Amino acid sequence: MENIGSTSPAGSKFILGITGGVGSGKSRVLEILKEEYGFRVIQADQVAKELMRPGRESYQAVVDCLGPSILNEDGTINRSAGALTDKGDVIMKQSDKPEESWEFLKWWSSAETQEQFAKEVEDLMGAEARWNTANKEAFLSLAWNDDDIKTLEAMWEWARETPTVLGSYMTTRHMTNAWTTVVISGGDVREALEQAVKDINREMRSKQEEYGVIDNG
Repeated sequence: MENIGSTSPAGSKFILGITGGVGSGKSRVLEILKEEYGFRVIQADQVAKELMRPGRESYQAVVDCLGPSILNEDGTINRSAGALTDKGDVIMKQSDKPEESWEFLKWWSSAETQEQFAKEVEDLMGAEARWNTANKEAFLSLAWNDDDIKTLEAMWEWARETPTVLGSYMTTRHMTNAWTTVVISGGDVREALEQAVKDINREMRSKQEEYGVIDNG
């Protein structure tokens, strides 16, 4: 991002990088810098998206690494497929130790290892830190009471993976902001929730337009 406006000191130009986690407010900061201070904005994720279009520099490297299952019917890369998000393990196609990697994953996700790890975590940090283990056998070995187990097993029967919705990470962030506004700052409940809905919808629409899920405008 380059400052090209008249607000920079002595008319000088400089580059400012903005980084942050999901939902940290990067887009809002960029919006302010662009509209109020004359910055020219270059978003790295948009550049990366362009480079991963069919025929561009990074496209084939990504497909070779992750396999053809990541492609849409038209050959474009399906970047919105969340699958197991941060709860999954993968072995890269170009790994020079695929057998060793597979053996490690089998060891790590085994009931014995997961049970041992979970119990050690709970011994150190208490029941509040009870580990969400990688398999049901290890999960059921933990110190749940009978009523909790029955409830959890009933929930598993109905559990389904939630489809990925672009920009939905903003829901948690802005509902937290609304809660803070009302409970901590004494704000009006209706006003806080209405503002949260506006902010959530704005970000979700922006991301869905960016990835071509809905038309821009």
